Amino acid sequence: LNPDLQVLAPVREWSWSREEEIEYAKQNNIPIPINLDSPYSIDQNLWGRSNECGVLEDPWAAPPEDAYDLTV
Repeated sequence: LNPDLQVLAPVREWSWSREEEIEYAKQNNIPIPINLDSPYSIDQNLWGRSNECGVLEDPWAAPPEDAYDLTV
């Protein structure tokens, strides 16, 4: 490994709001599948996908229909 490489971890180092993150993505032409109208935070990668939102945090409460954006 190169000890001169600088590790960037924006999620940990920058304390941006969701609105600021979306604005940054728009300004830098980074495609994101969400907007400010959606209450959900969606993370997806090779190993899985997760949706987060206040209403989804209670395992005893049924999720609302709009939480399922990949179903038909």
